[in-house]
Amino acid sequence: MKKIGRGDNGLERAECRGRKEVYKVDSTPGSNGKNYGTSHLKRHIPKCKKLKYHDLGQMYMDHQGNIQSRKIDQMISRENLVEVIIEPDLPYSFVEYKKIRAWLDYVNPEVIMPSRNTSIMDVQKVYFKEKEKLRQALAKIPNRVCLTSDCWTVDEDELLKETMSNVDSNVIDGTSASESGVDNL
Repeated sequence: MKKIGRGDNGLERAECRGRKEVYKVDSTPGSNGKNYGTSHLKRHIPKCKKLKYHDLGQMYMDHQGNIQSRKIDQMISRENLVEVIIEPDLPYSFVEYKKIRAWLDYVNPEVIMPSRNTSIMDVQKVYFKEKEKLRQALAKIPNRVCLTSDCWTVDEDELLKETMSNVDSNVIDGTSASESGVDNL
């Protein structure tokens, strides 16, 4: 609402910033004995279709001083959750821990914690995407590549060592990356 001054009848007026309608606003009774308060303006704000109304509880100020709406993008939330599961090698059931769900609900009730099966699906998507990126990177190498992996146990931790050796094309006679087994990844 924007205060626009007194009208011809001497009453204060306010204009809706959305619909541009003029409303009477005055705390002193008018010539007809009516008191025009502000309750009708307060009721109008959430109902006005043209007025952009934001709950200030969902607003935040960025580092430049601009006020912005804080909406949670569920897909970005799921992508971040996949990183949380992959990085420390957490079990998929992590998303079903009652205390984790209670904490997340306390921090932000708008975030929807996906199920274990959804988390498995999301991790698999990341795996296949990274596998395809590796396949494409290896296919661009003009030489043959030898991939070696070794697995052993040290102090109850299982370690996997991966080694990639690039063989010079001058040593091996003209085999393309697709013939050398890159497509079998």
